[in-house]
Amino acid sequence: DLTERYRHLRLLQHAVQSSPGLPMPSYWKLVAESLYDAPDGQIRQAAQVVGSVFRDPILMQRSWAVVDDPAAKPAALRTALQVLALDTATDRLPRLLELLGQPALAPSVMTVLRRYQDLAVADRLLIGLHSGWEPRLSALALELLTSRPEWASALLDAVEAGRLPAGTVTAFHVRQMHGLGD
Repeated sequence: DLTERYRHLRLLQHAVQSSPGLPMPSYWKLVAESLYDAPDGQIRQAAQVVGSVFRDPILMQRSWAVVDDPAAKPAALRTALQVLALDTATDRLPRLLELLGQPALAPSVMTVLRRYQDLAVADRLLIGLHSGWEPRLSALALELLTSRPEWASALLDAVEAGRLPAGTVTAFHVRQMHGLGD
């Protein structure tokens, strides 16, 4: 029964969703693909949450395929990026940085970029700030830039060099950078 299947899946989702990185149980491999392909959207969505917690390689591969598809719709891209926020692969950074150029996707991309340490992230965020991102995206970018010592240094260098107005960095950002201890 579809209703019962969904209920069980939702119970599993609630049990695991706050524990990213849990080892994937062997039974998940047996049912995951059929759940990811289920005709019911609620089942697919719940399965994606559970699969992302387990960092299911099949789900990650499917999500990267969506991200790499130039014809993918924005809603599908946002869903894929939500899944990938828990992926540990680092070889896809160039594609993520490219997606920052799409304002509708940039917030979801920035969520995924939080787990990277690469200075290329800071460079791309600074380009977005310099090019005049809307205030909401600028605020997210500044929050991200002030979350890592190296990125915060790049931000301060950009302000010092005059590439960004001095008012870009607020007292909030200064406190956040001070908390980095660098």
